[in-house]
Formats: sequence, C-alpha cells, structure tokens
Amino acid sequence: MPQIKVYFDGGCPVCTRYTCSLKIQNAEYIDARSSKTIYETLKKKSFDLDKGMVVQIGQEYFYAEEAFAKLSEMNHSISPVSYTHLTLPTTPY
Repeated sequence: MPQIKVYFDGGCPVCTRYTCSLKIQNAEYIDARSSKTIYETLKKKSFDLDKGMVVQIGQEYFYAEEAFAKLSEMNHSISPVSYTHLTLPTTPY
C-alpha cells in the first residue's frame, strides 16, 4: 500500500476540522504551515495552501478539489460527492 500524506493549513479552521474528521488508515496528517521546509517544498511544486490541501499517495499528488475527492473516496464515512462543490477562501488567514 502506498504511503498517504495529507498536507493541510493548520491555520484554516475548515481544513483542520475536515482533516480531524477523516478516518483513513495509514494516512499521515501534516500541518504544512507548521514547517517552513514542507511549506516551501509544496510551494515549489505550485501548490498554494491558501487555495487547497494537498494529498500525496506514493509519488502522485492531488490538489484542491482533486484532493477533497480523493480523500472522500478513501474515507468510508463520507460520501464521495459530499465535498465536490466545496471551495476554500482565496485570501490568506
């Protein structure tokens, strides 16, 4: 099974609450704002945490809406369509 990492903005209450509600086995949840190294690495890959979370499964990355869809697929307690229209604010917190 590939390693699953969920990078989220710990300063965003929506991201934090959503991440805490997930029940995905073997997933590592990482507050990317708490580590400048992780934040900069994601930024270099063109991921903006002000606009969405990042899910890494093995070497594959999913961002924003795709990340929510992938998390919904993996999380058995949430319907895959629950977050298809969820958008995060475009301004930083």
